[in-house]
Amino acid sequence: MDEGRLTLVRGKVDPEKADAELADAIDPRHEKTTKATGGGKSNGDAPGPSETAVRLRRAQAAQYEARAERERIDLELRRGQLVNRDLAVDAFYTLARTTRDALLNAAPAFATKAAAIKDRRKLRQLYEDTVKKALAKLSGEKLEQLLKGKYDPAE
Repeated sequence: MDEGRLTLVRGKVDPEKADAELADAIDPRHEKTTKATGGGKSNGDAPGPSETAVRLRRAQAAQYEARAERERIDLELRRGQLVNRDLAVDAFYTLARTTRDALLNAAPAFATKAAAIKDRRKLRQLYEDTVKKALAKLSGEKLEQLLKGKYDPAE
C-alpha cells in the first residue's frame, strides 16, 4: 500500500483488503500510542476525537470562560462592588494632596504658638491638636465628597 492510498478493486474500495493493508502498514509503536490516547481506530474501538476537534473544544472553552469573566465583572460594576481604577487613583491622589496641603497650612499656626511654649508635654499637645484640627477639615462630608470625586478644596 502506498502511503495514504487505498487499492481499488474494479474502481471501488474493498473494505477487507483496505483493512488488511492498513494493518500491515501500521507501526506497532504508533498503535500503542493511539490506543493509550484514545485516538485512531483499532480492534473495533470507537474513534477518539481528532487533534483539531480537541483544539477547537479547548478554544471554545477558553472563549466561554472569558465571556463568563467579562459578564461577572460587568455585573459587579453595576452592583457597585468594583470601582473604576482611574477614578480610584484620582481620588487617592486628591486625598493625599489635600491632606498634605492641610498639614502644611497648619504648620505656620503651630509654629507661632509653639515659639512661646517651653514645656514638652504642652508642645506635643499643641502639635496633636493642630494636626487633628487640620485632618478634621477633611473628615465627614468633605471626605465623602472627595471619595465620590465631588470635593472642591477651594470651598
